[in-house]
Amino acid sequence: MMRLKFSIYGSTLCFITNSERALDEVLKDFGRFENKGICEVDGEVRFIEVDGDFPIEVPEYAIRESFFPSGKSVYIYSNERFLEDKNKYIIRASPKTNQILVYGIPTYAASPLPRYLMKWMLLKVFREKGIFFIHGSAVTMEEHSLLFVGP
Repeated sequence: MMRLKFSIYGSTLCFITNSERALDEVLKDFGRFENKGICEVDGEVRFIEVDGDFPIEVPEYAIRESFFPSGKSVYIYSNERFLEDKNKYIIRASPKTNQILVYGIPTYAASPLPRYLMKWMLLKVFREKGIFFIHGSAVTMEEHSLLFVGP
């Protein structure tokens, strides 16, 4: 199992995986923030690549929170969220502990999914620390500037 920690604006995330492909995806966005000296982390994402059955499943009495046309569903059970795409991946997110656990087939280890989950966790940790991001762009001409902001 590979374990890397990344420090960004005073927040530290840990990424744990058995997949070189998932690690390569995360390093695209987070590689320059790697920090080997940090002990405590604010959030953790585990991406475990598996062939075959996933070792976790959506609990029997979980409530379907939303459904997406492609067959993905979001469930809630005991303050945890589950996102399942049958036979492709299952995600268990624990908002109280800032932990995300993913079991996925090799195809998804090489997808943007690991990077997306790290970014989601980073934004959650930032919100908890009172740091808010504005997505946008700016243009300056002569003495004037325009800021274009988005979600």
